[in-house]
Amino acid sequence: GQTLAVWGVDSGPYIVLPFMGSSTLRDGAALVVDWNTDPLAYIDDTNTEYGLRALDLLDTRADLLKAEELIIGDRYVFIRDAYLQSREYEVNDGNIAKSDSETFDDFGGFDDF
Repeated sequence: GQTLAVWGVDSGPYIVLPFMGSSTLRDGAALVVDWNTDPLAYIDDTNTEYGLRALDLLDTRADLLKAEELIIGDRYVFIRDAYLQSREYEVNDGNIAKSDSETFDDFGGFDDF
């Protein structure tokens, strides 16, 4: 998804994929490539592969339990906005352009214009 974003592909609409979670159309399409380049896809023993995937899923869910406590208001809107902001941050390598109204001084107040 990040590569497609760098190439100028728009993120498209926000979607929630069954068993996969939050995504955008661009990131959803990129899952095919991500799945085939995942080293787990090349493990010959299916029991080992499924076991490692289940362990990864369990670990991800455990990490999200604390984050779930932060959800306030409309659950869908909160998760959507958090996902889209996180994705934008990742795609831009942490370099988010700030608008003039978001420029603050060191003490939390607005800079003088």
